[in-house]
Amino acid sequence: MFSETIELRGHIIDSLILPKVLDEILRAGGSFKIHQIKIGQQRVDQSFARIEVSGPTHETLDELVLRLRQHGAEVVEKADVQLASAPADGVFPANFYVTTNQQTFITLDGKEIEVRPAIMDSAIAVDGASQRATAVKFYEVRKGMKIVVGRAAEERGDPRDGARTQTSARDRRKNSCRNGPGRGAHRRGGAFGKIDRMGICRSFICG
Repeated sequence: MFSETIELRGHIIDSLILPKVLDEILRAGGSFKIHQIKIGQQRVDQSFARIEVSGPTHETLDELVLRLRQHGAEVVEKADVQLASAPADGVFPANFYVTTNQQTFITLDGKEIEVRPAIMDSAIAVDGASQRATAVKFYEVRKGMKIVVGRAAEERGDPRDGARTQTSARDRRKNSCRNGPGRGAHRRGGAFGKIDRMGICRSFICG
């Protein structure tokens, strides 16, 4: 699935713009995920919604976005992912982006690239020359590798992060093993240790 993120502003609730946009997406065979919504509390207050719109092909998505623009939707420009070099063999950089078992895409040089394979609790290594993104365990990391860094899983969804996951219907339940980006990683008795946002060290057996 290919995706774009749109934003709606104004009286999108009482004017029925929001339901019209969502209906337009579904009728075109697309899907949507509402990442952020703020509803005005008073009649004069404006509302806001940020929605990820997905379609089966680039062409379908482009046509859909064109129709959504007629309802006042603005497309949010995607940014390239942030990269940091691995400081040593077997060590991820601080705040590395932790993968899930869901299909994941990154934006590199303005182009969306799928991360393969889709495995949990790994980092994403990027080869700019071949335009490839690979999920890697810590023992596969070599010093100098370019690794994606980013925000915690619960904070994702903004296309300006340069990375996104495509959630399947059966995987929409929360995974208790997602703890956000590691704050550096190291070997510890064959385990992968990382510090979560509360400063608690959690270990995952790598394999």
